[in-house]
Amino acid sequence: SDIFETTPVGSLSCLEHQLISLQTGRSEPCTQLKQLHTLCSLCCRANPTPFHRALAALSSQGRVQRIYTQNVDALEAQAGLSVFPFTCDSPTNSQVIALHGSIRHLTKVSTKCCHTGYYPVDEKAGAALADGLYPRCPQCEPSADARTRRGEGLLRPAILFHDQPSPIADQLTPTVVKDGK
Repeated sequence: SDIFETTPVGSLSCLEHQLISLQTGRSEPCTQLKQLHTLCSLCCRANPTPFHRALAALSSQGRVQRIYTQNVDALEAQAGLSVFPFTCDSPTNSQVIALHGSIRHLTKVSTKCCHTGYYPVDEKAGAALADGLYPRCPQCEPSADARTRRGEGLLRPAILFHDQPSPIADQLTPTVVKDGK
């Protein structure tokens, strides 16, 4: 089912301003993480629509060059499309470019963490978010206590916040230029 079919009207009304801001994450991290967990749970219960399936079919027939989306629900991946940067490591090899990220994936909070990549929101990470806590990087976890005190090894949902520059902009530019020709 579609997220908007299953979500009561008004239940997402305050999410945009409270969620999608780095400033809110700094001033009210617990509240923000709990609300992001709510959004993640809604998105994880949603299914691709007939339109998502039609896009996947058109893409597999070579009739769609690439899809650019601002949605963070990751339904395109669930419909079977390759999505940069989450299920495909290169924008030129992807069927979909998720401009605003994915609520179903996590990325590092701090540039101090030396690990790169994206991690799916699993049960353990979901529980941390539900409690208003940052999930820990699975690669940092063995030494997490000391790293956490330094702001390393913590993850957050891999979405683009309103007051954040795009972390994938440099990687996208050549593909966007090529696709525009």
